[in-house]
Amino acid sequence: MAVAKGIWRQRRALPDIHAARTSALSPRMFRTVEARTLFVQAARVVLLKRTCWERYGLKPWIEAAARRLHPNKLAIALANKLARIAWAVLRHGRDFEVRHADEPQHA
Repeated sequence: MAVAKGIWRQRRALPDIHAARTSALSPRMFRTVEARTLFVQAARVVLLKRTCWERYGLKPWIEAAARRLHPNKLAIALANKLARIAWAVLRHGRDFEVRHADEPQHA
């Protein structure tokens, strides 16, 4: 199943995709698309709220990435980073901890 590029086109296509439920698109894959969209939206919010960058330990990473990436690519890169953080927290069953680069890691 092909969907045109662009968030608005994809959003318009979601009801049709959901209704189709073909073997090529399982309900699990649909949830994956929804989750990816939510991570991108969360990343865009984080990028707008500079005050939270330091609190969550993202400031050095975002500033370095912002120097080399287009804002849209930065949002996608941050979404991927947030997804990896969420996966690691869930995988290891621990609470999220902010660690700054100058702090030693605990075992």
